[in-house]
Amino acid sequence: MHKQVEMLMESWTEHSKTGFHVRMLIGPEDIEYFKGCPQGQRFAAMLVRLTDQDEPAPAPTPADVSKQEKKAHATGVAEATERDKEFAQPHRGHGFPGGLCGLAVKWCDDPHFQEWMQHTYGRAWSTYDSGLDAQKEVARLTLCEVAGVESRKEFDTNPDAEKFFREEIMAPYAAHRKEAGIDE
Repeated sequence: MHKQVEMLMESWTEHSKTGFHVRMLIGPEDIEYFKGCPQGQRFAAMLVRLTDQDEPAPAPTPADVSKQEKKAHATGVAEATERDKEFAQPHRGHGFPGGLCGLAVKWCDDPHFQEWMQHTYGRAWSTYDSGLDAQKEVARLTLCEVAGVESRKEFDTNPDAEKFFREEIMAPYAAHRKEAGIDE
């Protein structure tokens, strides 16, 4: 069985004994394909880097990689807080490999964001919280409800949803992270 899945690379690390580890995020609509697979399940994959316009992107050359990116690649850990700050900037083709949807997916998986959503949108959160065990799913459903969208993908395709996400989610959440001392 073949499955086309859009993924967002969150990080990569190099391990001396096991090689490289690449962590990819997928949307909830694609997880069913992987459920029930045992740990260590092998997959063959064809990956295509995408631009913000969903066009195939050329492979980066060493000259394309900034000093900060070199440091992140050398340590295997990119500073998520620096990437997140980038999204509070004015629209630049979203600036994130998975677009605003990718950022929303990443944040819904983050316990700190889940806590902020529960505190900020308690009434909507409580609608879903009693029936679901996975807090990331509660965060997804709450985010979609308060934004008035069916899917987080609309943050990249619907100008009103994008505006809501930037103004009512990104900006206040970034301010909250700064207040809480998570971001400098």
